[in-house]
Amino acid sequence: MSVTIYVLRHGVAEIGEGKPDEERLLTLEGQQNLQAAARGLRTMGVRWQSIFASPLKRTQQTAEIMRQGVSPELTVTTLPCLAPGHDPADMVQALQNIADVKTALLVGHLPDVVGLVSYLLWGQVTAGFGFHPGTMGRVDFLGVLRPGAGTLRWLLTSEQTQAFGRL
Repeated sequence: MSVTIYVLRHGVAEIGEGKPDEERLLTLEGQQNLQAAARGLRTMGVRWQSIFASPLKRTQQTAEIMRQGVSPELTVTTLPCLAPGHDPADMVQALQNIADVKTALLVGHLPDVVGLVSYLLWGQVTAGFGFHPGTMGRVDFLGVLRPGAGTLRWLLTSEQTQAFGRL
């Protein structure tokens, strides 16, 4: 058995200016970039068994664009522990509590996506990954999902993922 976790930072979003953070939406550019990235992921052969997103609107929009473009048969599940400020251990625990998750997309926020990837790889939160809007990382596990046991297969910016869709 193996587990593959894809971690995605939401696409380019509106600047907050007077709007509560949880209400910020993707910009048109952010939506278009994600649609092109979804085409690239499909070309790469990416498929998910489950899609999870933070409850904030921009991550819900991001997850929905990915669902439509890559795995339209799925539904997006909201995981409150993907909202900003949560411990990556909570995210891993939530996934471990869901039966038979073997391939999942997690859509979240900066800096939490960086913390989550480092926690999956090394079992601790460290800095060092560039996660611009739309950046996605793939972490594979042999056997069960366990902090510190992951292997980073790739980390691609939105632009790099979009390029696969033009092949």
